[in-house]
Amino acid sequence: MICRCPNQMGLRVAALAGLLVVSAAPSPAQQPAGNPFDGEWTLTFDVNTPPGGVTLPYNSPYHMHFHASKRSFQVKADGTFAWREMDDGSLKINGSYNPGPGTFWESHQPLLKAGGTATATPTPPGSPQPYDRSLKVHLDYSGGNGAYAGSLGGSGAYIVDAAGEQMTVTGVWGPPTTLPVTYWQAKWKLKPARIVREEISPDEIRETTTYEGSRPAEIPTNIGKYKVTERIEVKQVRNLGLVPRG
Repeated sequence: MICRCPNQMGLRVAALAGLLVVSAAPSPAQQPAGNPFDGEWTLTFDVNTPPGGVTLPYNSPYHMHFHASKRSFQVKADGTFAWREMDDGSLKINGSYNPGPGTFWESHQPLLKAGGTATATPTPPGSPQPYDRSLKVHLDYSGGNGAYAGSLGGSGAYIVDAAGEQMTVTGVWGPPTTLPVTYWQAKWKLKPARIVREEISPDEIRETTTYEGSRPAEIPTNIGKYKVTERIEVKQVRNLGLVPRG
């Protein structure tokens, strides 16, 4: 990344973890106006079992991968947001029957309900950043429409209603059966991992604030819990209009 950083703008360049980060000193001429939550936000969320899978009663090894992304959403002026539409993702499950030979798989569209609150508290004059930022995110996630099959024979489909609340299972298990959709939950409290500012014109800067996290977790099932790793990344991109240079 190439950044042009004129001295008269009071910009300082710092190398953090190998990434070039450009931060603007919050002088009165550069204090951004308007809503600090403006701009385009994105979210990516992944959940994975460890390499080699996990051991469950009757299923070993058992592999699970959930991925969902939202390429554009907005945060309200009060810092809140909520949505359930996604642009990309999947839920993949596969494993082996235990005991006995044979394998199985499931493939779903993802279901993800997201909500949360962003905060931006103004900092004192002279601080490296104009705001002390934080982000709370509450995610409910599960599998939506999809299919399943086993190497010992039999296959079927999962059909989820438009509200994402009821799932009908068809196929090898007998007559179609309708069940409530079970959602797993992930709650996050995040601080910015980095803030990158790039000059895109003499009087405008593009600011990208990235929140990210990774942690071990457990998913409960009717035959026990299994270990996974959760990862989240949220970005806010907004353009800062500065007072024209004299």
